[in-house]
Amino acid sequence: MLQPGVLTASEIAKELGLTLKQLRECLERSRRPMSLDMRVGEHKDTDLVELIEDPKSCSEERLVQEDLTANLSELLETLTLQQQEILLLRFGLRGEEPLSLTEIGDRFGLSRERIRQIERKALKELRQRFSQQDRSGVIAEADDSVHLELLQRGDGQDFACREFPVSFQVA
Repeated sequence: MLQPGVLTASEIAKELGLTLKQLRECLERSRRPMSLDMRVGEHKDTDLVELIEDPKSCSEERLVQEDLTANLSELLETLTLQQQEILLLRFGLRGEEPLSLTEIGDRFGLSRERIRQIERKALKELRQRFSQQDRSGVIAEADDSVHLELLQRGDGQDFACREFPVSFQVA
């Protein structure tokens, strides 16, 4: 077992089960810059750059997520503040864990049953507004089944699609 403090290269190599030469090769490789055009993989058939995600790129999934967020946010704004807050808490639409009816009831000073009633009424209103809403542009191009599923489930467990994590800022 190694003792705390400064270790020599031979002590590190021994602990890792490597020879001193192997350890030095590993350390040297970690310092050497690599070209993003370098071919990698078992058959050297992939460029390294293909494996690195560009955080600034705008993927189709991200565009759909943004449109879904905007659409749901717009729909939620048609509800009362109490209904908005209950749905946001119930389904974790702010990026938090969804809360139970009892937990929400405790926050509002209302019974679990009353929270359920408010939630049910709000979801019914959202379904009605969603079916009346003009679904043109990007939303019509997106997979409508995802949007419909979000608003047609009455049990609340699947209101927020896990494939499209959505968070809202409602004024």
